[in-house]
Amino acid sequence: DAPTFELSLSSSQTVNIPMEIPSDAGVTITEIDAIAAGTIAINAGTLSSNNFLDAPLSVGGNSYEFTTTITELNAHGLTPTQTAEGSTIAFIFRLVLSDGQVLISREVEVDLVE
Repeated sequence: DAPTFELSLSSSQTVNIPMEIPSDAGVTITEIDAIAAGTIAINAGTLSSNNFLDAPLSVGGNSYEFTTTITELNAHGLTPTQTAEGSTIAFIFRLVLSDGQVLISREVEVDLVE
């Protein structure tokens, strides 16, 4: 099962999705250069056609916490049906490491609640 978080439909609420690689891995996360968000039918190919980011997120460490709101989800093209109470939004992330490797995260799900 995918890691699952909850996000309130209140526009002032946030969801925080933590990402981390081991501190002894010998590399760090340089940036997150793509995020796909949509129904639970997303995959690595979706990162190219459905990038949630306007620009890469600079990280420069072994961890990062992605934060978003229902307002941002709607602003990035998710439809009101997709962001209705009881819906689930899926995210995947493309991380670029300091040695040039690219990692694709596993799917993370966000349940939308009142």
